[in-house]
Amino acid sequence: MNYFLSSPSAIQPIYSASSIHHPIELYDGSLKFAGNEFNIEGQGKIKLEWLPSPRLVFELKLSIDSLPPVSLPINSMLGNGTLSFCIADRGILTDASLFKITESNDFDRFIFNGFINQGIVVGSGNNLKFVIFHLVNFHKIMGETIRYHPGHASRSRLVLEAEGWVFTIDEVKEISELIKKIKHSRGYAITHAVKLEQKDGSNFSSEDAKSQIDALYYFLSFARGFYTSPVLLVGHDENDNKIWEEWGTYNTTVYKSVPSWFIEENSHTLAQMFPNFMKYWNDPKWNEAIKTSIIWYVDSNIMFNNINGLIIWVHSALELLFNVYCDNNQITITSETQAYQKIKKLLSELGISENPPPTLTEFVKLAKELKNLGDAQLDGSEVFSRVRNYITHSNPNSSTHKFSHQVIHKTSSEARYEVLTLGLWYVEMILLKLFSYQGQYFNRCSQKEEEF
Repeated sequence: MNYFLSSPSAIQPIYSASSIHHPIELYDGSLKFAGNEFNIEGQGKIKLEWLPSPRLVFELKLSIDSLPPVSLPINSMLGNGTLSFCIADRGILTDASLFKITESNDFDRFIFNGFINQGIVVGSGNNLKFVIFHLVNFHKIMGETIRYHPGHASRSRLVLEAEGWVFTIDEVKEISELIKKIKHSRGYAITHAVKLEQKDGSNFSSEDAKSQIDALYYFLSFARGFYTSPVLLVGHDENDNKIWEEWGTYNTTVYKSVPSWFIEENSHTLAQMFPNFMKYWNDPKWNEAIKTSIIWYVDSNIMFNNINGLIIWVHSALELLFNVYCDNNQITITSETQAYQKIKKLLSELGISENPPPTLTEFVKLAKELKNLGDAQLDGSEVFSRVRNYITHSNPNSSTHKFSHQVIHKTSSEARYEVLTLGLWYVEMILLKLFSYQGQYFNRCSQKEEEF
């Protein structure tokens, strides 16, 4: 059998930009904007705009003769209102804001530009057979083989399966060139097309689909180390007809290099871990903790300023995970249990070493200085918590741990960055242990790939 012909065809994106950062047009027709005591109606467009960050925008053109009578200057029309239009005889109403009004080059009409403040749902979300959507700014994949056209096959498919649901994630054909461009410009692009369906082929609702896609958003953002988002969801019926769409965006990070535990060449490890992630995601006792800890982890991983604040976020994530773990494993703590003891206990329970590798030279130096005072152990968790305590109660002359506070007060920004690095590594290790990860990962502390 011909190797190329036997490979499944790649999932084709439904929407695409004609060039990097070119807006994607979603609607072209009549638009009506209702503002404070005025209405304007004319031909317009709705687009997904990429810069400065992905968002829905609209443009409405109106001849000067068609302007409504407004006693105040035309710029007084700027502000919040509602945008309405029709698709397939269905009326759609959404919150929107006018932010700019300009005259056309020939001065015979005005152009009204605005933001759409919420996602737009088109059609019926009942009895969906599958949903195709688009993924922004994710990694290249080394996975199953797919065919883009006869003679062109690539190992560019990742299949994630859990709890009766299946995500099939395919790279877009031009992904290498796209990533090169958005990495250079620190921008955005659709890098993958994704198909969501039930494993048994049964129908489902848009609400069920959205719940699964929300989980995928957090899962892939945790793997990527920044927010990689699903956009432009399109639901189909059993005859492959488009019957539902949702236009909108999640929080998305510009494409940039950030530390991440995930190794692109080991894409199969995501498929192995996904069912265990979903087990925790679908557990009401764990859902909010997993979601919140991933948000704090990603936010702390993508920002390079305010290291002190990021250390506090990471510490909070560790305490949150400890508290939920204790509640679910009948572990008793007292009001006297200190923060570092909580982190130490959780790491011990999961079999994770808390001591920093010698590559974190500034952290190790700080730990030794504190140990020489007789005021702290060399253990990573206590040093991490002492730095956090100093930040939240940053009085170097405080009588509580006065001398350790004075030492921490003098630490360099490099030392505090290594404190943050260790805290992020703790979060990664804890979540990977909870999700029963197996395989190699990138250790941000040692800066090398290691067996988990």
